[in-house]
Amino acid sequence: MLRRLDLKGSYRSLNKGFWPESHPLGRRAVIYGHNGSGKSTLADLLLEVASGTTPVEVIWEDEDRQTHVVNPGASGPTPSMAVFTKTWVQRNLSSFLDGHNASAIVTLGQEAIEAKGDEAELEVEIAGLTKAAQDADKKMCEAERKVEQLARDVQDAIASQLREFDYQRFSKNRYSLPKVTDELTKYKGEFPDENQYAESLKRLGEGAHDPVATVRDAPDGVVKRLAELAGLLEETPTRVALSELDGNPEIQGASD
Repeated sequence: MLRRLDLKGSYRSLNKGFWPESHPLGRRAVIYGHNGSGKSTLADLLLEVASGTTPVEVIWEDEDRQTHVVNPGASGPTPSMAVFTKTWVQRNLSSFLDGHNASAIVTLGQEAIEAKGDEAELEVEIAGLTKAAQDADKKMCEAERKVEQLARDVQDAIASQLREFDYQRFSKNRYSLPKVTDELTKYKGEFPDENQYAESLKRLGEGAHDPVATVRDAPDGVVKRLAELAGLLEETPTRVALSELDGNPEIQGASD
């Protein structure tokens, strides 16, 4: 167990005799101080002594006041000592937690605080998106129910109102729910209002007009006689009188 630690030479911000004899470490010790006072440096030194990587000679005094000299590159007298500093985390955590995935699992200090804040914001966002998705599902189910009901109403209207005009054509078998739904979905125009719908039914009820009878061919000889009729129609009294006067001087002189 470490009671006191001293250095032969300097180690970063720790100078020789940096740890006073009046404050032995003992079984438990709390080290505190201002930023830059050397807390992290002391922890790094203990880590390097424990791992046998210290660059300076260290004097180690145990609880029995026995002094041990730890040469550079040698391990301390307590091989079971474990120091979990930021340096240890950076050196060992990636291999401990399956390589590069470590940085995505563990964050430290300010990174942990920021990550916690981001996590809280993401949880709120996820909750909002989850609720929006649930609302969208409800609206979609309601819309599907309305579409199905509309298709059923149209199918019933076809069978009840149009079948009397064409029994074979307007039936539920020919206008099944999938067919009616597909026709309603594909239609891009405007649907008729009630007045237009009633007018369309009225026209269907009136039925088709009677067909015009076929005109038969005229009897033989009639066409020829009709051709002569044109000349007879051109003979008016005036034309007949003028024809008689023309070329008859005797009649012309009598008229004078």
